[in-house]
Amino acid sequence: MHKTEALGPITASTDRFLQTVRALTDADIAGATLVPPWTRGHVITHVARATDNLCRLLTWARTGVETPQYASMDARAAEIEAGARRPVRELAADVVATAERFDLGWLTGRADGTGLTTTGPGPVPRAPYWI
Repeated sequence: MHKTEALGPITASTDRFLQTVRALTDADIAGATLVPPWTRGHVITHVARATDNLCRLLTWARTGVETPQYASMDARAAEIEAGARRPVRELAADVVATAERFDLGWLTGRADGTGLTTTGPGPVPRAPYWI
């Protein structure tokens, strides 16, 4: 499978997610979710930050330079909290920007042309399965 083919399902899912986000109003962002106490804004911000975290892992795989997914669980929580109350327009733009960074990181591969590889799972902190 070519690298660009692998992005197809991810792009389609991102497009569906963005369609849902853009259908929300700014007032909807404060609405409850199935992940209490998170609001819709928290969940959308979490998706964007999770994509940034995956970009860091792609950097690690591409360069071999250790680039942990999260600086810490406290930093992760602070990033999500900081972005949760933004207007829909900003939340959607954040998701688009992180998706573009992910696509670029995926397509870039390694400088030696060997593609992305890892030697095992990176340092993924433990989090409840629903986050």
